[in-house]
Amino acid sequence: MDSGLEIHHIPPGGVSFVWEQIEPLIESALKRAQGDSSTVDTVKIGLLSGFITLWGVFDGEDILAILGHRLVHNPGNKVLFLDFLAGKEMERWIDQLENRILVHGDLLGVDCIESSSRLGMAEVLKKRGWKKKAVIMEAPRTNG
Repeated sequence: MDSGLEIHHIPPGGVSFVWEQIEPLIESALKRAQGDSSTVDTVKIGLLSGFITLWGVFDGEDILAILGHRLVHNPGNKVLFLDFLAGKEMERWIDQLENRILVHGDLLGVDCIESSSRLGMAEVLKKRGWKKKAVIMEAPRTNG
């Protein structure tokens, strides 16, 4: 754990102030994970509207990592769904960020925490005790 790091929620009103730093991280996350349904523009709209909650791992003024999540209310449960996670120097922040999200989930009273992850991150999470539950598939587009 790196005691020089801080993890903060970035509210919708703060997104524009950090956009230059987080846009490349979002691009990286989307390139390696999410399907074609998510773009940098749709993520930005989600962050600005509060539909997606953003967390940042800060080393002073620098943002090392970001995590975006949504609270999903299903008929039988409440899920904290991690949409994306991207950053650099993961060994410095992964323990702190994972702990923060687990505690955040407890505070929200969720029944489970799920993640849509790129293959490499899925392996990292698996080694940390997370269970692989599904694979996201994407159909080929024939009309565009």
